[in-house]
Amino acid sequence: MDYKEMKPNNFKAFKNKNKRSDDDADFTGSIKLADGVEYWFNVRQLMSAKGDPYLKGWIGKPKQAGFTPRGNDEMPKSDSDIPF
Repeated sequence: MDYKEMKPNNFKAFKNKNKRSDDDADFTGSIKLADGVEYWFNVRQLMSAKGDPYLKGWIGKPKQAGFTPRGNDEMPKSDSDIPF
């Protein structure tokens, strides 16, 4: 399949092959928002207190040519790491 440019409001996620610890994302990818800017994002698979599986994700910095994050390189590890 040929690579096609991502359309606005779409994303791609791939299994994180560079996972170094349990805190690193299970999936990484990019998302293109309605404004046309593409951002990196991470997703973790978690389990609720009731035992229900769910996904939690973080959107990072805008995607730049030549840079690929290695898991959580561009993502905050917790809500307290976000500067606002």
